[in-house]
Amino acid sequence: MKLGGEEKNKLFKYLSKEILISLDTSDKKGNLWSASVYFASDKDLNFYFMSSSSTVHCRNIKNNPNVSFTIADSNQRPQDDKFGVQVAGTCKHIYNLPEIIKILKIWNIKFVKKPVPPLKSMKLDSPFYRITPQKMKIYDSKAKEKQVLYTF
Repeated sequence: MKLGGEEKNKLFKYLSKEILISLDTSDKKGNLWSASVYFASDKDLNFYFMSSSSTVHCRNIKNNPNVSFTIADSNQRPQDDKFGVQVAGTCKHIYNLPEIIKILKIWNIKFVKKPVPPLKSMKLDSPFYRITPQKMKIYDSKAKEKQVLYTF
């Protein structure tokens, strides 16, 4: 199913408020690892996070770029209306300076609330990673269809 219109607007509003994803990775042997990371997203539904390349989840990504994650509002109580997102996709460490500058602008809008100063040069061992979704499930207890799976 294609994501559009009202559903897309509701998703973007939700993503703008949430700050953490629970990222799931696996090593070469298939051993699973979860990590909570701060995220920002763009209009094309790419998700970005920062993390040291020495962490378990980033070492796993280096060997296996297939990841999944969830975004859930931890303030939702069991009896409340619920909205949440589950994503499966591929993850890549970003080294490209123009893309790093783009990510910094998105990151600063969400977290720093200040414009990015002009960058003439930057060390390219960036701590940024990009997740490109392949599948996304949105759960919305208020919607007619409570669970909808989107593929990209």
